Amino acid sequence: MTEQDHTHTTHDNQPTTLDILGMTVANIDHLSAVHSGMGLRSGVIVRMVRRGSAAHREGVEAGDIVFEVNGRLTTTLKDLADSVADHEPRVPIRILFRGTGIWRLVSLPLGTIEAGMAENR
Repeated sequence: MTEQDHTHTTHDNQPTTLDILGMTVANIDHLSAVHSGMGLRSGVIVRMVRRGSAAHREGVEAGDIVFEVNGRLTTTLKDLADSVADHEPRVPIRILFRGTGIWRLVSLPLGTIEAGMAENR
């Protein structure tokens, strides 16, 4: 991960959200599974997309599900973080998203200022 990526954790140090690649993502919980309308019980859901980020320009939306990163199935925040950490800097990362009724394959820049979220204060 880049130094600009941020993780929010619970008291037992388990991540609850991850700010990465212009998005805030979280593990799917019961409520987000119901709201997604996709019948998923596990996975990573996009909670927010930073306006003007590469993810925003590529059409990623809150509620989209991260399905694969560089061809690797992604079902947890750890999977996503590991895939990004293993990826070569300055080479776009390919992410397959699932939205309601649509699949979207996007390439997002990694290793640039835009790759992370602004610092949380």
